[in-house]
Amino acid sequence: MKIESANRIIWVDLGYSDDYDNLTGMRPYLLVKEKVNNQRVTYKLFVITSQDKQLLSQYEIRQLPTCLKISPSFINLTRLIYLRTQVGTVKICKKCSVGCLKENEFEFVIKQQKAYSSNKWNARYLRVIEVER
Repeated sequence: MKIESANRIIWVDLGYSDDYDNLTGMRPYLLVKEKVNNQRVTYKLFVITSQDKQLLSQYEIRQLPTCLKISPSFINLTRLIYLRTQVGTVKICKKCSVGCLKENEFEFVIKQQKAYSSNKWNARYLRVIEVER
């Protein structure tokens, strides 16, 4: 059962913090994939961030979607989030008609993240974070 499509921005407070990441407070994530099992859903997410300069491990969103207000905004290629939660508990973008990113840009980001994570030198910086809510 598919409840939402990929390529949507979701807003959620993951309530997650450690020595490397502070993913607390309501913030945007790019929904890459979802898997529904009964009333539980697992979202695969990329962190969206904004700052003054772009890091090598980030992709700058070229065409800012309606649902994001801060320019520039970047997708962090080194953080992969798996959020497991009840169906219907996260705020998913409804402002963008088809997808939040242009389809070719979304596909490019997916390819960039796969290329980044498959490079043995970059793999040591890749972090997979699992959050249960």
